[in-house]
Amino acid sequence: MLNKRLFRKKSFIAVLILLPFLAWGLSEVSKQESGILTVALVAAKYDAADNDIGAFEDSKDLTEVIENIKESGSVIHFIDADSEEDAYNLILSHEVDAAWVFPASLKKAAASYLGKFKPVVKVIQKEEGTLYDLSKEIIYKNIFPYISYAAYRGYMYNIFGKTSKDKDFDNEIKAAYESINIKDNIVEFDYIGSESSPENQTDINQRGYLLSPLRGLMAVWLMLCGFAAAMYYKSDLQAGLFTWLDSDLQPVTGLAYIFSILINSGIMMLAAFAVSGVFTSLYAEIINMLMLIIAVSGFCSLIGILCKSIYQIAAIMPLSLIASIVLSPVFADIGVRRLQILTPLFYYLKVFYIKDYIYGFFIYILIIYILYFSAALISGKL
Repeated sequence: MLNKRLFRKKSFIAVLILLPFLAWGLSEVSKQESGILTVALVAAKYDAADNDIGAFEDSKDLTEVIENIKESGSVIHFIDADSEEDAYNLILSHEVDAAWVFPASLKKAAASYLGKFKPVVKVIQKEEGTLYDLSKEIIYKNIFPYISYAAYRGYMYNIFGKTSKDKDFDNEIKAAYESINIKDNIVEFDYIGSESSPENQTDINQRGYLLSPLRGLMAVWLMLCGFAAAMYYKSDLQAGLFTWLDSDLQPVTGLAYIFSILINSGIMMLAAFAVSGVFTSLYAEIINMLMLIIAVSGFCSLIGILCKSIYQIAAIMPLSLIASIVLSPVFADIGVRRLQILTPLFYYLKVFYIKDYIYGFFIYILIIYILYFSAALISGKL
């Protein structure tokens, strides 16, 4: 009955239908080339007239390094530049933020660095900043495999006091170097408790940064629908539409009223996740969405029963929504747990990364419903 009444409201239908389209549009935008920084990559040209096989192999290494950087899935946008002069002009014209100039031979550049402290990669940028400093980590990560032996050899020559090339010593240290086989990453990131990380964690971390806050923003939208439902119910209650109901059933009716609206909203949220590409697994999405709907229904019902009019609900609504955005990891986790645990959105967003938060989610729902029915009892509606 409540659904039939709601679907007579054209505005309600429009809001529900538009949500998946907005999510799809955002996903399409996120696929476009974009980034927080734009960097031009310059590779010194290999002279084809040079018959040095080693130089040719070095140029292949450099090509591989640059391709790895461009395919790294970073939030930095990389473009190619033909020369250092072209890259410099791109910076002056504000088309790029920085340029990385790579030598034709990484190994020779590494040897020059160890012997004469000449830089391996030249970085040109128009200003200083944390983002620029962090972006250089991409350089270190990608060139290290190609210069590591040169660095190792220089170190070994230094600590053993070798001042000239020693073939036997070279063979010995190279054999020791090659005996160390590291196939996996030296550093592996995981979440607390190995069983608390979802199987699709890699997919979550590799999504475009424009889509990162999408789940949180849609959860805020669901909470907005919950407040709207609470105001609808308060308006209908004051208009006498539920006078035929026993007063003891009013708290349950209020919950059912808000819950029915949020079920429709939750279904459209799941559709939006599906079309935008942030959908994880059917089981996780349905269970977590159901818990969010139950939690938000209780939260908005509690606000509704504490407020005497829809105007008071309307006054509290923006404050609650802003607080939820700030306290929940929609854009960033502020780490203030004593305040964050007050909003249901915090648990919903956290449980996708750390499954142990589901227990806290259950406790939160239990507490919010105890408070709601206690408030109903005190107000004489039970």
